[in-house]
Amino acid sequence: MPVKVLNAVLNLLLFRAGPAEFPYDPRLGSVLIPLVAVIGYAIQLIVYPPIVAAAMSLATIIGLAFATRVLLRLRGVESRFTQTYNALLSVNGVMTLGLWPALSALAPELQRISKDPTLLEGPAASVNLPTGPAALILILSIWNFAVNAYIFNHAANLGPWRGITVALIVALSLQMFVLFFAALASALVGTPAAP
Repeated sequence: MPVKVLNAVLNLLLFRAGPAEFPYDPRLGSVLIPLVAVIGYAIQLIVYPPIVAAAMSLATIIGLAFATRVLLRLRGVESRFTQTYNALLSVNGVMTLGLWPALSALAPELQRISKDPTLLEGPAASVNLPTGPAALILILSIWNFAVNAYIFNHAANLGPWRGITVALIVALSLQMFVLFFAALASALVGTPAAP
C-alpha cells in the first residue's frame, strides 16, 4: 500500500492522475492524519511556539476536511470524500516537507519579525529575507495551490476555472481558520501572536 500511495502522490503532483486513482482505504486516514499533523507541527515549530504550532497544524487538518466535505456534499459526490481528502492530505504533507529547508533558512529573520512587527513598517533594508529560500517557498506554494485546484476540479467535476476558484476560496478560508486558532492559542497561553 505505501508504494501505491507514493505513486499516486507523484502522479497527482505531476498532474497525471486525479484523486479517483488514489488508493481507496478508509484506514489510510488513520495514518495520514497524524502523519500530516506531525509534519505541519514540525514545520510551524520552526517559527512559532509549540502551542501555536500545534493549533495551526490541527486547524489545517480539520479545516481541510470540513471544506472538502462541504464541497463534495454540495456537488452531490460525497462518496468521493475519502479518496479526495487522503489525496489532499498526502500532497499537502509532501509539499510541506519540501518547505522545510527554505523555512529553516528564513526562520531567524521570521522570528525576529514576529518579536518586533514594527520592522515591517520601516525601510525594506531592516528586513533581510534571503531571496533563494523565499522564492522556493513561493514556487512550492503556487505548485501546491495548482495541485489542490486540480484535485478539487476532478473530485467535484468543476472544470479548470471553477476548480481554481474553489481552491482559492478554500485556501483563503483555511488561512483565516488557521490564523484564528493560532491567535486563540496565543491568547490562551500568553505567547506572541502569529504574524
